[in-house]
Amino acid sequence: MKRSALITAVSVSVAASMLAAGASGQPEAQAQPQAQPQLEAGRGLRPERGLLTGHRALSRIDPQQLMNTNILAQGLSRPMAFAGTGLRQDEIQRHLLTDRPTRFKPVGSTSVVFEMRLDGPVNGAFKPRSRQRSGGAASEVAAYRIARLLGMDNVPPAVTRRIRREDIQARLHPDFADAWDEIVDWTVWNDDGTCTGAAIYWVPQMRSLGLERAGRMTRWTRRLRQGGEIDANDVPLHADLSRLVVFDYLIGNWDRWSGANAQGLPDASRLIIRDHDSAFSVPLPAEIHRRVFDHLKRTEKFSRTFVQRLLRMNEEALRAELGRDPGARGAHGELSLDDRQIAAVMDRRQAVISYIVALIDAHGRDRVLSLP
Repeated sequence: MKRSALITAVSVSVAASMLAAGASGQPEAQAQPQAQPQLEAGRGLRPERGLLTGHRALSRIDPQQLMNTNILAQGLSRPMAFAGTGLRQDEIQRHLLTDRPTRFKPVGSTSVVFEMRLDGPVNGAFKPRSRQRSGGAASEVAAYRIARLLGMDNVPPAVTRRIRREDIQARLHPDFADAWDEIVDWTVWNDDGTCTGAAIYWVPQMRSLGLERAGRMTRWTRRLRQGGEIDANDVPLHADLSRLVVFDYLIGNWDRWSGANAQGLPDASRLIIRDHDSAFSVPLPAEIHRRVFDHLKRTEKFSRTFVQRLLRMNEEALRAELGRDPGARGAHGELSLDDRQIAAVMDRRQAVISYIVALIDAHGRDRVLSLP
């Protein structure tokens, strides 16, 4: 086994041991006060290379646990309803893939994106492969599959879909007829006259929660830090925020806080996490990595079940989940991640685990894994 792979397995085993500790019902020992762990990128851990170095938890390894940290791909991705609705995500995917489009209205500002009306119970956005963001559609589908693997119910379902050029033109919103030549120029077309893109669930009711504003961001960050208090009614929203910053770090998504990409349900109880066409860049520039890593550090509290799913997300499980996109089979220009992108996701997963292990060392398991 290569050294980097061994260290990855060892640190995952450490985290699994920490999660399992106390399962017999014995109370957790009070964590001794310690200095805040050094968690700067490049100091103590190297996120982009998958190495955990200089961490005292390595001395507590039971080698036999290495046999039990990875699980088979089956069973991680499970059916679930989309947040705030009674709609099962598998049903949403089916409608996105098979329902007939009745209207295409351009809504993109930096790439080709349509609001796509369908003749069924849901509508969608359609992001074809475009010259502005050639990998954007693949990123949307991959981000949804990873969110599903992690048990996140608030990332809109996305599937690969092919649509004929003449169907888009015939159903183009009349206000945008003059833009058709530009749409044709910027869209990547297949040889058979279709375009391949991501069909994404159009969430019918969302509103801005102002979470990107400096004052609001400071407040929710303070509550997610150790010692911060979260009101009982606000726990679901803050659990979503904790999962969000981990998720964005995993997929290398830097474009969360620059626009309306972290909106919420009308009652502000949950986040809707959308727009991932800037994710999965390889290599991830150092400045971008620093930005997403700094956002990761906004939380020092996590969902125990979310962390358990993260530990189980090995490369086998990830590849299997990406292959479950119902529209990818036989599609022209199939949308997926390449080997380098998958390796980068797994490296960043390792960095997240290292970060959580360090926090558990400093503050104790129950304080760190305190969210539902």
